[in-house]
Amino acid sequence: MANTKRYGPARSDAEPRDPGLHCARPATRDKADRHATCTPFLLVSTDSVVLFRPQRRDLVFMALATKNLTIDSNLTWVEVEKRIAVEKDPVVLENLTLVHDHMKYESVGNLDGVLGTLCTSPEYKFHVPGFEHVSGNGSQESIREFYDQLLIKGGAHRLQYIVDRVTADRHAVTTEGEFLWAYPGRTLAGMGITVDDPDAYYAASCRQLIIWPRHATEPKLTGEEVWVDRDMFIGIAERKVTDFIDADPGDEWRTA
Repeated sequence: MANTKRYGPARSDAEPRDPGLHCARPATRDKADRHATCTPFLLVSTDSVVLFRPQRRDLVFMALATKNLTIDSNLTWVEVEKRIAVEKDPVVLENLTLVHDHMKYESVGNLDGVLGTLCTSPEYKFHVPGFEHVSGNGSQESIREFYDQLLIKGGAHRLQYIVDRVTADRHAVTTEGEFLWAYPGRTLAGMGITVDDPDAYYAASCRQLIIWPRHATEPKLTGEEVWVDRDMFIGIAERKVTDFIDADPGDEWRTA
């Protein structure tokens, strides 16, 4: 990993968490239940039991508050697909489809597919600690290098973006939600972050808003403009991923 670019700041301090908080309903791998957002269950702490009816964003809180942390990449495009299903405007539908396709290609590491959703001179703007230098410089090759270094060579290709709000018009799509990004322990160690197991994965965590602008003349995205609510690497050593549900959008997404 010595030649791998560093994306993200060096951090070793951990976020506090309540060791007495756990979910009384065991985790399940059932596909329908994984995607549910409002099934009530008992929330048990060291001194109380309450009935909790979670929203989609609360699923991330519950995962981070317990020792069981699963990253399910298939959740990333769920809300975008719902919006696509009801959109009538053809240009807005095209914009939503570009975002949807970008997400699926990215989830399986298909860089040609990702670049196929972007204009010929893409620009990325990251208002994200440790990523401010990423821009694309109006070049698809710069974007390819960014993805290749981080997702492919850096091994950080597994992510979960639980979107709870999608807005779209003829000029852009906006997605907002809770974001988890799995980093290999060895990659984090190379960034100066101390972890207890270099062979394990750890989750960067934040709330994230992405604006996906449409190019003025090409029927493509110009790139991404990304904002987050906090430094996603703070406390990452305490968020060890215990299970993955890998992206399975279909074989057609693995080739451009």
